[in-house]
Amino acid sequence: MLRKGFSILAAGCLAAPLFGADVARGVKTYETGTIRPVGPNTACSGDQFVNVEGVNNGDFASYAVIRFDANEVRAEFDATFGAGDWSVSGVELRLVQTGASFALDGFLDLFYSTDDLTDCKTSSSPLTYPFTEGGVDDLPVEFVTQQFFAIGAAGDVDAYDLSGSASLLADLGPGGDGVATIVIVEGDPDVATSHRGQNPFNDRTNGVNYLAAQIVVTATGNVDAATTIAVEASADETGTIQDAGPRGPCNGDRFFNVEGANNAAFASYGVLRFDTADLRGALDAAYGAGQWSVTNVSLELVQEVAAFSLDGFVDYYYSPDDATDCKTTNGPLTYPLFENNIPDLTVEFITQQFWAVGATGDVDVIDLSGSASLASDLESDTAVTLVINEGDPDVAATWRGQAPFGLVRRAPRLVVTAQSGGGGGDCESDACNGNERLKTKTKARGCGCQAKITVLDATPGAVYGVVTPNGDCVRKAANSRGKVVVKECPSRDGTAEVPSCGLSKNVDCL
Repeated sequence: MLRKGFSILAAGCLAAPLFGADVARGVKTYETGTIRPVGPNTACSGDQFVNVEGVNNGDFASYAVIRFDANEVRAEFDATFGAGDWSVSGVELRLVQTGASFALDGFLDLFYSTDDLTDCKTSSSPLTYPFTEGGVDDLPVEFVTQQFFAIGAAGDVDAYDLSGSASLLADLGPGGDGVATIVIVEGDPDVATSHRGQNPFNDRTNGVNYLAAQIVVTATGNVDAATTIAVEASADETGTIQDAGPRGPCNGDRFFNVEGANNAAFASYGVLRFDTADLRGALDAAYGAGQWSVTNVSLELVQEVAAFSLDGFVDYYYSPDDATDCKTTNGPLTYPLFENNIPDLTVEFITQQFWAVGATGDVDVIDLSGSASLASDLESDTAVTLVINEGDPDVAATWRGQAPFGLVRRAPRLVVTAQSGGGGGDCESDACNGNERLKTKTKARGCGCQAKITVLDATPGAVYGVVTPNGDCVRKAANSRGKVVVKECPSRDGTAEVPSCGLSKNVDCL
């Protein structure tokens, strides 16, 4: 699965390096253009898809322009390795196939361009197919590689190595501007590719979670384990839950609304989901696997002001439910969140904040550090779910959803601050009451075999050290019901243990 881009900010001075590693970070595209004979595809599909089709495809013949802003990742590398004390050693382009019926195998030519500004989205653009006409290219380019496109299944990821372009590596490195433009042109007249563009969404027909085009940038350096690091992850999934169920695409992906009961048919609550695997991987690379603990969590939401937006209170919750469908009407979720005092999802209240209508692009920052359960989930799981609900009946809060566009409108972000500490070689627990029980369960997920390890009858508030089948130590506090839940994905056949309490249980991945 592809991951969202994120950044790391470090506080304090970097001392002698304690860890050495290549660090790879994903950067999601902010702009894709499918350039046809009449110019860019300006329809909604022009954001959702990026196509390259050879001349034999008639009016649909096209080349592609894909742009990435890697400056947040560059700031991460500066913070991780020291300002400018790193270099880019690899770049890989990843595109997610859509499974289109018209797709045809064929060669693709991939180029790097220094032109990060020419309009590739609107009818005013000077770009038209073909890319080269009369010996003149539409954009200045440097050939990188030719690759063969083979038709796969919807959701398959095509990975193209662009590391052979020294110019691209330099552009993304400390001395460059951090914005990279990739141009993809037909390599033969019959090829027809269809990939996800800048605007991903969950396919409501076949259940595929499509992700935007991205590049994976690899840099080399070291990090001081004493550094405090803040990691940002963008939401993979947002759901606006109305009376009829989740709001459908495209607007259900582009926008994220929470509206009180007095907004009639538009009354809604919101669900946010974050894939935190890369976030945890960054902290593991910095501090050592599991050798860190969460010190602060905040949520950043970008306002998308509408004519109906209204001030009011909004309630923020943590949910341990990372699986219930929040995108399609096939799921069980409908407004209101609470009916007969029973919530649609299991939730734990974190905070109530007053939402004030601002201007489009304003960033609302919500402090979620009061939730020990959220912090514990971030330390042990690869997915996080938040639920946002009306705090009064008139409020109409409007934000960007999972499918942002441009450089200003960005998806919701979770900002996690961590410091060295946690884990531990012996994986000790604070205490054992002698009544604890261990339960394990496995399930096939997109990430592979997911192992769910549950400690029952634990002492509420006590921290338990759980060793997963992969050998990782997860230390997590028991909730008010005396339960500790640890998830690992991908996991493997093996044993889950709580060494301090003498508990062990087999894990069988089918």
